[in-house]
Amino acid sequence: MSTEELLQSWRDATKAAELAKRLAEVALRNAERAEADSNTAEEVATLAEDAAASAQRAAEAARAAAAKARNLATQMRNVGVADADQSVADTEAAEGAARSAYHEAEHRARVKWTDDDRSG
Repeated sequence: MSTEELLQSWRDATKAAELAKRLAEVALRNAERAEADSNTAEEVATLAEDAAASAQRAAEAARAAAAKARNLATQMRNVGVADADQSVADTEAAEGAARSAYHEAEHRARVKWTDDDRSG
């Protein structure tokens, strides 16, 4: 092998070594990026799990509030209906009493008017 061939082989080996070094550096950067991406993905997954748990707790609280509101509405409706029924009954009783009092007063007035006519 000639000196020229040895020099060319040395240059080729040096270029190959430099290329291998650059490829190793790129591979290292990609591995570091992949690790960072993996860590980020794990953090995002944890955040998503936390958000899902929070959403579930919020849904449970909303269901409990809706059930409580439904129960209160039912109680208020029943109380309102009972109060309205009582008001109607009280009004009818008062109307009946007033009618009786009116008829009794009218009867007394007639009797008095008739008695006054006869005596006069």
